[in-house]
Amino acid sequence: MEGNNDEMWFLDDDYVVEDEEQLVDEGEHDVPQQLVTADAHAQRDVHLGLYEQQPASGRDHVTKFKASGVKGMRMSTLQSMHDNKRAMAAVGLLRQRHQITMDGEYMVDVNGTNMVARVGPHYLDYVLYVGSRRGMDAAIPRLEVDHHWNAKLQLNLSTRLWPDTQMRALPFNPEGRMMVLGMCMDEQLWLAMAPNMYFEEGYGENREEVVPVLESKTTALSMEHRYMMIMFIAHVLDSMRHEDIHCIVEYPEPLTLESIKASTEVLGRFEERHRNIKLRLNDMKAFHGHFINSWAEWVRKAPASWKQDGFLVENMPVGVCLQYGQNQPIMVSQALEEERTNWSRDRDFRYIRQISFSLATHISYLDVQRWHNVSLERITRNHGEVYDKPDHDPSRVAVDLRELDLLDEDGYEINVYNKAGWRVPRRVPKESQSCGALLDLDKVHELFQGRDEVHGEMTNEVEFWVYPLAFTRKYGNMKAHGIIPNMAARVGKLNESIFRGGMEDDDMDVDEGGEDRVRLARRHLAIRGIASQIYNSLSHQVRNEAKFHSVQLGMITSAFAGAGIETAGGRRRSIYEEIICPLLKAWSHLHVLGRIKDSLKLFKPDIIPELFKCATYPVTALIEMFWAKHKQDLQDKRNIDACTVEVMSMLERTLNFAHTGNAAVLSTRLMDRAWLSLGLLSDGFPALSDTFIAHGALSMGQVTVRWHEWPVEAETRRPMTSSKRAQQLTYGEAHYEAYEAKFMIKLAVENLPPNAYSHISNASFRQACYAADVAFRVYFDDVKKLVREGVTAATTPLLCSEDQLTRQSARERLTALGRWMDERHPLSYMPGILSNLLQAILAPNERKFELTTSTLGKKPTSFIADIVIKQCSKVMAHNIPPFIKGGNFIHVAQVAVEEMKNAGTHAGHSGGDLTGFVADAICAACEHLKINHIPWSRNPTGGAGRPSNAVVHDVWLNLGGQAPPAMGSRSMNVPAQQSNSAMAYQASQAIQAGDARGEWSAMDVRLTSFDTVLHKINLPSDWALAHIEVEGMPEYILDGYCFVQNTYDGAKPLHQLAMICAILCAGLLPSIFSPKNKTYPTSKVRYAEYLEKLDWVERDRKGNKEHGRFITMVSGFIICLYEANSPISQRVRSRGDLKEWWAKHTAKGINAFLLARLGLASIEMASGFRSAKWMVDIKPCGGDKIVMRHAEVVRLMKSGGTYGGFDAVQYLAGMKAANILQTNQFATARALPGTAQASTSSKRSREEWDEGHDDDGIVPCGSHGTQRKASRHD
Repeated sequence: MEGNNDEMWFLDDDYVVEDEEQLVDEGEHDVPQQLVTADAHAQRDVHLGLYEQQPASGRDHVTKFKASGVKGMRMSTLQSMHDNKRAMAAVGLLRQRHQITMDGEYMVDVNGTNMVARVGPHYLDYVLYVGSRRGMDAAIPRLEVDHHWNAKLQLNLSTRLWPDTQMRALPFNPEGRMMVLGMCMDEQLWLAMAPNMYFEEGYGENREEVVPVLESKTTALSMEHRYMMIMFIAHVLDSMRHEDIHCIVEYPEPLTLESIKASTEVLGRFEERHRNIKLRLNDMKAFHGHFINSWAEWVRKAPASWKQDGFLVENMPVGVCLQYGQNQPIMVSQALEEERTNWSRDRDFRYIRQISFSLATHISYLDVQRWHNVSLERITRNHGEVYDKPDHDPSRVAVDLRELDLLDEDGYEINVYNKAGWRVPRRVPKESQSCGALLDLDKVHELFQGRDEVHGEMTNEVEFWVYPLAFTRKYGNMKAHGIIPNMAARVGKLNESIFRGGMEDDDMDVDEGGEDRVRLARRHLAIRGIASQIYNSLSHQVRNEAKFHSVQLGMITSAFAGAGIETAGGRRRSIYEEIICPLLKAWSHLHVLGRIKDSLKLFKPDIIPELFKCATYPVTALIEMFWAKHKQDLQDKRNIDACTVEVMSMLERTLNFAHTGNAAVLSTRLMDRAWLSLGLLSDGFPALSDTFIAHGALSMGQVTVRWHEWPVEAETRRPMTSSKRAQQLTYGEAHYEAYEAKFMIKLAVENLPPNAYSHISNASFRQACYAADVAFRVYFDDVKKLVREGVTAATTPLLCSEDQLTRQSARERLTALGRWMDERHPLSYMPGILSNLLQAILAPNERKFELTTSTLGKKPTSFIADIVIKQCSKVMAHNIPPFIKGGNFIHVAQVAVEEMKNAGTHAGHSGGDLTGFVADAICAACEHLKINHIPWSRNPTGGAGRPSNAVVHDVWLNLGGQAPPAMGSRSMNVPAQQSNSAMAYQASQAIQAGDARGEWSAMDVRLTSFDTVLHKINLPSDWALAHIEVEGMPEYILDGYCFVQNTYDGAKPLHQLAMICAILCAGLLPSIFSPKNKTYPTSKVRYAEYLEKLDWVERDRKGNKEHGRFITMVSGFIICLYEANSPISQRVRSRGDLKEWWAKHTAKGINAFLLARLGLASIEMASGFRSAKWMVDIKPCGGDKIVMRHAEVVRLMKSGGTYGGFDAVQYLAGMKAANILQTNQFATARALPGTAQASTSSKRSREEWDEGHDDDGIVPCGSHGTQRKASRHD
């Protein structure tokens, strides 16, 4: 930092794209890739904190921050802490808000009598050339021979983006037009497809209103256009007989990467991936000549398919060269003639339309101890007549130096100026010290004030941003998308001089008008300012990468664009003499330098480096405390706690802000909550909330991260992080995904989301399920990426088809893909989700939609669980299905399985039991996430060799292992007039319906078509814990329902019969209750007859019209009472308190008596008709009888067709119940021969049923005990 830290510099704001990743466009204040964050603060937030009152926020952490007080703190206090190594005191400052005030002892008066500005040296830091005609003029020097010159074509890199996002950097809009070719010496060589009008005579800059703008999301050529240009280059190199390059097929069709490689070696020989094609200077000239002479004929011969979009016909190739960060000295006093010669040979400027360049200039201030007076003879010899005022003051007059005092009465030098307005020094420093300088950010806006007043206030002509340094809030750097108005005036004068054909009118008033001004306005400007920065050289030292070389120079700079400098007479001017030198000299002009001087704050020599050290000491001291705590862990290669990693990442970002002032390194979500970024933006100094680091422990010299309260995203519960980009770049995407998964799981162990697997009462199993859930959500991302890439690759050629219907179909597939990508459960069989997937993957083929399924057939989720456990237990896991090559699931799953095993071990499981515990958790997560199918590897073809294990997007494995094969993979034929989306929807419904685990709705099928879902093993979508009103309910009741949710299996007779009864009761609503009769049968043999004749009545009870509630509660009630392992059955056997269980259900009409009416229980004594006691007055049917009744219900549903549901209800609950369900459209009644029979069929006596007079073989309600089941008569 020595030697540079006291100067201010100018620097350009250009940036470069490396590794096909674009840097943040902040010039000197570029964000290193490791510190890029998706939720960064905008630089305007710094502006708001400095100039405006920030608005109030409803967010809790912001409200608490603003409510806390701000203390002032002198820089000398921080220096004392730093010098005396008082780390504890320094770290303690972070516990509350502070603002740094600068002590006067550090400052120097910029207007002091012995202060003098020094302008120079100067540097060229960036240059860009654009040719004016077709070809590579921008790359070719004005030389006949140069044995050092060489170029290297690298066409494999042609997807890179143009590094300048501002349209003004080129004389046309670069979107969709740019392709990198390689390197010329140290310069980047690009090819731009410029519109034809660019090559016309009189084309001007920035004609956005007439220049065609391509529809493109990036600056890169589209894939198809890029392939065309590669083939043209191959044609040129083949014509040159260059190296071994041939062009076998000049216009391959279809135009694909494979067809290009088959046609030419220009991209590489055989398996060569990155070919470098070397060109000497004579080769480049021949290459350029073919662009001029061969292009038109090559385009004319191109096939119609290549020219159908008009791109080749409406645009032509022009070369663009750029170089940045060279930091080359310029206008060196001892080498002016040599520089002039070098510039004249640099390019043939007759064929260069535009030059963009950046000039960097040191501006420093010297505190002079001794002066040397300049002789009058020397002043007169060098400057001639001098004046008392600069050239912009019309009242200036000539002065006689012999009669003019050197100093005024206050000790200041009396300034004089030459004819052009430049200050003429009358004394020069002999002994001096260089003072440090920073911009006073409170005054930066004055640099850009215009001349017009709006409501009495000056407006800014140029948009600018401020970058506070060293936590000072008000001292730092500046960047603007333009140049300061005072400098713009000098550029305007220079433009006028160029236009008039010489520099002899240099004394022309900048503000004069007249005919020349009007004529100049009609022409495009020769020079225009693009951007400027003012910054202290110490700022760059935070950089540590070669790509940031341009910002490591630390200068005040301006970038300019020159456009075909030409005099009125047509003579080309000297770029060096008439543009660059005058621009560099302009910074010394009082009109420019004086305005900058007013915005500076000067510091004593060597103070600014100390400001950075002292101001950042609290943060660096805290980092050292973390380092001391975890140093041994690092040496032993033990994992560091994720919360500690994130705090360190935030502190690193805070340090970067101290050196750059760039708000882009500040994460809004995490660093705002930590108060770090809030403190930096509001006060300039960071603060640290007690939410993250315990203040009490910190005061005792200990660092304790409060990971229990770590903030997470509200919806996904992912932990908020700031280290993501650094880890991705350093270790890869997979490493970060595993890191985040482990972090997320750890937080969840202590603080599971309230709604995450809340139906599971076992804490360890719940944690295991959530760990699996986290992993499968990463798997969703892998699958979406796989499908997106597959569908995109399949549809891209179709979008270019000449057939309109083909293009429309491809667009529809991409639209469906987008909808499917947005789904939270993308692997579900829900029709809306599955239909979009089908439409995206499958091209319409003979009006059929058929999902290709794996030859493995249907597999249960346990099949996937076993594979995941096995692969995650290996040291080197292989990418076999379901793991996708290049995906992150394998890495996250390994972490998740480890956490699941830890949870199982904690719960007392080991060995095979532990493996079963993990498998059950994975299966539960699959159920919760509705994973009904997954992508799989291609089916074996029977050919030689081992089948591929690579997962593909168009072969899927069905996970409904218990489903019958009837509808699983049947193709759907539909009428030709139906749309693709309609066909996909119908196909998805068929697949979902056929899958045993596919989602289904009890209210959709009711009992009318329940026979179509008899194979379903999962609960219907209508079943939900929310229906049971858990608030204030005893925990054992919730445990009972959670047991049902976790163990329900529709393949079990009891479970399916319970669901049928639940739908039956939902169909009775609101008539679910029994009448309050005062007389009851006294003989047990009459109980069944009494139940059959009993009416179903309605009572005014809350919730007695909500079908979903009864589907949930009735099925849960039955299963809980009949399953021996349920919490409720266990409570019954142990004679535990079930008062609230019975009260909750009886209020809805769900009680033991209802079970008797449904034929699932028997009344043992007359008290069963009044206040019946379970297992005493009313007893459940045994398991064999439940199985028998279930079998009969299923038989009736299957054999009865449309009427099967009605027959089943009549069998279970009697004719009255069946009639009610018919009225409520839950069942369809069988058509009877006559009205009389219909009117009497429900009035048959118990004896008639027992004598077997029922033609349909249906046994009504109450047919248990000694009654036998009737059989069908033929």
